[in-house]
Amino acid sequence: MNEKLKELSLQAGGAHYPSINPDVQEQFARLLIDECLDAVKNTNKHHAFTTFDLGMVEATIEKSIESIQKRFLL
Repeated sequence: MNEKLKELSLQAGGAHYPSINPDVQEQFARLLIDECLDAVKNTNKHHAFTTFDLGMVEATIEKSIESIQKRFLL
């Protein structure tokens, strides 16, 4: 399990962490992260009125996705 996911699991479960199947726990965390990534990827871009605005929004979305992946999946 990724170190950040382990740290968060310990924070959430305290001493109960060892009694939970770590594979199930990791799968749950990865599914949750995937849902978050999908939410970011599907961000509404209708507020971008110019091509410059759209470029900025798309760049921000890409950087957000990279940041989430780097923090949790690597």
